[in-house]
Amino acid sequence: MTAWAVTGAGLVSVAGSSPEALFDAIASGRARLTRNDSLDVACAPIEGFDPKRHLDRKGLGDLSRTSQLACAAASLLAPALGGVPPAEVGVVLGTAWGSLKTVVAFERAAQVDGPRFVDPFLFAETVANVPAGQIAIVFGWSACNATVSAGSASGLSALCSAIDLLVEERAQVVVAGGADELNPPLLMAWRDEGRLTKEPGSLPCAATRSGPVAGEGACLLAIESLERAAARGARPLARIAAAGSVSAIAGTTGARRAVSALAGTLLQEAGIARDQIDLIVLSANGDKERDTEEALGVMEVFGRGDAAPPLVAPKGTIGETWGAAGPLAAVVALEAMRRGTIPASPLHAMLDPALDGLRFPTEETRGEVRRAMILDGAAGELIAGIVLENGGSDAA
Repeated sequence: MTAWAVTGAGLVSVAGSSPEALFDAIASGRARLTRNDSLDVACAPIEGFDPKRHLDRKGLGDLSRTSQLACAAASLLAPALGGVPPAEVGVVLGTAWGSLKTVVAFERAAQVDGPRFVDPFLFAETVANVPAGQIAIVFGWSACNATVSAGSASGLSALCSAIDLLVEERAQVVVAGGADELNPPLLMAWRDEGRLTKEPGSLPCAATRSGPVAGEGACLLAIESLERAAARGARPLARIAAAGSVSAIAGTTGARRAVSALAGTLLQEAGIARDQIDLIVLSANGDKERDTEEALGVMEVFGRGDAAPPLVAPKGTIGETWGAAGPLAAVVALEAMRRGTIPASPLHAMLDPALDGLRFPTEETRGEVRRAMILDGAAGELIAGIVLENGGSDAA
C-alpha cells in the first residue's frame, strides 16, 4: 500500500506567513483578534496584505482577495517543488465561500449601475473554482484541478481529495489546502443570525465564549508518495497515516457521535491505539454548541485529564478561517513535531466547567510528538480529520 507524505507547506495568516510565525503566535497565547466597529463583529483581518510581496505578476489587483491569498500561499510552497515538472503537479483547493464576496459586488454593480457598466474583471472572479484555477495559471500546475466546498471542513476535505487523485495517478504531486477571505456581506448576515461574536475575547471552549471570531487566510500543503519524495531527494515533513470525513447531523449529539466515530475510524486506519496520539488539534472556534459536541466526542474516544492527549485550539489565536482552517491546523501539528514542543494554552484558566477533563496544557511541554490528529468541521456539516506521523517514517 502506498504511503503518502507532506513535503512542503505555504501559508498566509493573521499570525504571519510561515509555520514558525504561526506556531509562535499560538504558543505566546496572544490572540490576533480585533473588533470591526463598522460591521459590529469581532474579526481577525490580515492587515497590510499585499500579494505583490509574494508574486511578481501583472493583474494581481484584478483578482479576488481569496485568489490573492491562495496564490500567495502557493508562492511560499513552490520552492519545495523544485525540479518537479509543473505538468505533474495537481491542485485541490478547499473554500467555504469561494468568490461569494465578488459575486455580491458584481451583482450590486449590475443592480445599481446597470449591466452595461459592470466591471468585466469582476465577472471572471465570480466562480468558486477560480482561486484554484488562478494557482494553476500562475504556477503551471496543470495535472488536475479541483475545488472542494464543505464549510470549515473544506481544507481537510481537499487533502482527502488530493490523496484520491494521487491513488488514481492523476498527478505525481498534489498541492492541496484551502483559502477564504473576510466577507462583509456574509459577516453581517451571520451577525444578524447570532452566528458570529462581537467580542474578540470569545475563545474556544471558554466558559465566556459567545461565538466564532471571523478570520481569513490560506494554507497549502504538497502531498506525494514517500517513494516519489525519496526519488527526488525531498525530505518528508510527515507521513499521512489516515484521512477521512463523516457527515455530522445537526442536533444535540449528532456532531458528538460524528467526531467520536471519525476519531475511531482514523485510529483504525492508522493502525494505532488512542494512547499513541501525542497531540490533537481541535476545530473549536468559540461556538458554544459546536465546541461542546466536539470536545465530548473527543473525550469519548481519548478519555479525560492526564490520560488524554494534550490539545491545541488555533482558532483562539487566528479566528475561524474556514477553508484555510484545517490546513493551518495541520501546519501547527507539523511545527510541533519539528520542535518537539506542545504549547501551553491560556484556555485551561477559563475552561467551560461543562467541558471539564479537556487537557489544555498549563505549561509548555517538551518531548517527541510522534503522531497528531487534526479535526475540523461542524454540526450539520462535514467533519474531516487526518492523522500525521512525524518525519514521514514509521513512528515507534
